[in-house]
Amino acid sequence: MTTLRWALAACAVLLAGLVLGRCLQLQQPARGTLLFHNGEIITLSDASGEAVLVVDGLIAEVGPFDELEAKMPRGTEVVDLEGRVLMPGLIEPHTHPDLVSLLAPMVDLSPYANEGPEEVWQRLSDAIASARPGEWVLAQGFDADQMPDLKAPGLDELNRLAPNN
Repeated sequence: MTTLRWALAACAVLLAGLVLGRCLQLQQPARGTLLFHNGEIITLSDASGEAVLVVDGLIAEVGPFDELEAKMPRGTEVVDLEGRVLMPGLIEPHTHPDLVSLLAPMVDLSPYANEGPEEVWQRLSDAIASARPGEWVLAQGFDADQMPDLKAPGLDELNRLAPNN
C-alpha cells in the first residue's frame, strides 16, 4: 500500500507543479507583443484604424488606439510611428535577381502576359519590327501547354517572321 501512496503523492506533486507553472506562465509579460500607433496604417484589406496590435508576429487586431491599448497584455511594447507609414511587408526568401535581370529585356510570351495566341504572335512581331537587322530577338515564357491553341513554330515559320534577325 505504501507504493500506491508514493505514486499518488508523486502524481499530486506533478499536477500541482503543472498547475502552478501554467499560472506563472499566465502572469509573465507577453513576449513579442507590439502596439503600433501614431502613423498612417495601410492594411491592404477592409480593416482600418489608428493602431495595430501584433502578437507573436501576427496582426491580432487593427482599431482605435485607446481600445487596443486597453486590450494589450502586460509587457506590450508600444511603438510610436511618429507619423511614419506602417504597411504589410513581404519576405521573399527565394529570389533570383540575376535571372530577373536577364529576363527583363526579353519579350514576354507567357500566358500570364498574353490572353491568347494572337497576342503572343503580335507581341513577337512587334519586337521583331523594332529590332535592327541582324539583332537577336530574345523571348521567354512561350508555353504551348498552358495556352490553348498555341502551336510551337517551326524553323521555317520563325524565318518568315524574322528574315533579317
